[in-house]
Amino acid sequence: MKHVVHKKIGFVLALIVAVMFAGCKKSNQDSQNEEAELVQDLSQDTQLAEEETDPREEEAAEARVFYLEVLNRLLVQKQWPDGTEVYFDGFGSMEDNHFAIFDVDQDGREELMLQYTTTSMAGMTEAIYDYDGELKELREEFLQFPMTTYYENGVIKVGFSHNQGFGPDFWPFFLYQYQADTDDYTCVGLVDTWDKSYYPEAYLGGEPVPFPEEADTDGDGILYYLSDSEEYQLEDPVNKGEYEEWVTSHVGEAGEMEIPWLPLSEESFAQFR
Repeated sequence: MKHVVHKKIGFVLALIVAVMFAGCKKSNQDSQNEEAELVQDLSQDTQLAEEETDPREEEAAEARVFYLEVLNRLLVQKQWPDGTEVYFDGFGSMEDNHFAIFDVDQDGREELMLQYTTTSMAGMTEAIYDYDGELKELREEFLQFPMTTYYENGVIKVGFSHNQGFGPDFWPFFLYQYQADTDDYTCVGLVDTWDKSYYPEAYLGGEPVPFPEEADTDGDGILYYLSDSEEYQLEDPVNKGEYEEWVTSHVGEAGEMEIPWLPLSEESFAQFR
């Protein structure tokens, strides 16, 4: 009888050990499964983060760093992006000039815009640069006199640096159009006038030439000279109506863009760091 009791007790103990062993085995298995799931989740999160990283954002950040280096050289060393010295006559301080980091050509990337005016008229400049991420350098899109109006359709109106024509009440100007295929601006025309009230005759080619009355069909005494390039010419004059149609053909109903110009200063640079 005693032997049977001992045998039963041994069986119960063995059963308890077996259950405990199975529980430990199951617990280890669960732990391994949870660890594997955690690793998989982390891997998926990392992959998702990599997929969500936009290369354009990385290039934009890189471009801003480059732009700030260029701006600092201009402010401190008075150097243009190409390394040449600016023509500084001391008409104010360097901080009186302006810059903008702004997608002015609406191609999805920010450009660096510079407006340098603390110098003589001959040295005043407005420029637009784009960042080339492959070459790690700037590429010039536009360089002209800083009398500009920017339009939403990519047109820039640029006043002549001097008005030396025959229409003192009208400031002549160029029109530039952004070209997406070349990522720069091309001159698509210019206009100047002849105002009879100021110049009944004008010296052309060294000889006095009378105001062309026959072309002044609207009788206002003002004629417009149009060109579809940077080539200046006083031929084939038109009247105000035709001039306005010409402007509309380029500008249309596009509104003016407001450029976020900032002073060329360390305080302004801090906004982009």
